[in-house]
Amino acid sequence: MSTEIALKPSTAAKEALGIDLSLARRAHLPAGHGPALLVVIDTEEEFDWSAPFARDNISVSAIQSLPPVQRMFEQVGVRPTYVIDYPVASTKSSAAVIRSFAEAGTAEVGAHLHPWVNPPFTDEDEREVSKADSYGGNLSADLERGKLKALAEAIEANVGVRARTYKAGRYGVAPRTIATLRDLGFTCDTSSSPWFDWSGDGGPNFRDYPNFPYWIGGFPPMLEVPTTGGWCGPLRKVGERYLRVVENTNGRRLRTVRGLLRRTGLAVRPMLTPEGYTLAELKRLARQLVDDGLDVLSLSFHSPSVGPGHTAFVRTPQEQAEFIERVRQFCVWFRDEMGGKFMTASELYGKVQQP
Repeated sequence: MSTEIALKPSTAAKEALGIDLSLARRAHLPAGHGPALLVVIDTEEEFDWSAPFARDNISVSAIQSLPPVQRMFEQVGVRPTYVIDYPVASTKSSAAVIRSFAEAGTAEVGAHLHPWVNPPFTDEDEREVSKADSYGGNLSADLERGKLKALAEAIEANVGVRARTYKAGRYGVAPRTIATLRDLGFTCDTSSSPWFDWSGDGGPNFRDYPNFPYWIGGFPPMLEVPTTGGWCGPLRKVGERYLRVVENTNGRRLRTVRGLLRRTGLAVRPMLTPEGYTLAELKRLARQLVDDGLDVLSLSFHSPSVGPGHTAFVRTPQEQAEFIERVRQFCVWFRDEMGGKFMTASELYGKVQQP
């Protein structure tokens, strides 16, 4: 399918959200509320993360593994946010699964853009999609808008909700993405990943971005809820300093030092995700961040990881059971030991003070 919209990759996504971080207004929970945890699931097709991006990778069979995970969340008291992409929203079987969660009121549904499998497509999409093109923020403004509009409409038509929360695939936002989201009725963005730099293959750099939720200017106000990550451990400041100085000049040396710091526990830079991190590491990061004053955390993972064989994190039924149990134990620990509360992005939007 061809359109008149041109695919013109730019450097915009490397500027991330394009805001003056010194002016970012932190969004605080009410006094005495206690820490909050969002669970955000990148709900998407299965594909080989090490292979080139391809338009024909649209299998969504792993979605059928979500109902038991959803029941676990309900037992714990979590209303997860499923940010779904176009293959999930447009495939009858997968859309029905997500719709059942939404209609029961036990989950929230948002949007997740994978540009390579989301219409409208251009003649240039017939070629192999480059890594840079896989970031939505690197598309032309018109093409990104067209894809987001098509995604929102597919979710509304097939799942029955108008998505208000967004998370860019591969964290690929650009400065003008927020204005587009606002125009399409979104109120929350969850695309930033503090401490991480994806510019090596054309993505945004979030290394200096804050971990806390904050308001992005404009009307209506847009709430940015970062993916939680950061350094923890007694030498975490050393880890931060080493990352900034060495990362772009001596990658092999960095990996060696980072591995040593992680094995010894002196400085670890995890994301708050069960993919590749132990329960102990997740607890340690969460406690460190809460002790540092962070009152909103976001636990995230990819939907293909709930089924064996779709990602490197879950290859067997045993690893599948261990993965789900790790998520359950962390949520129970956060609730019972940290005195935490669970909420969705839109619930958070209604709780925090608006500018």
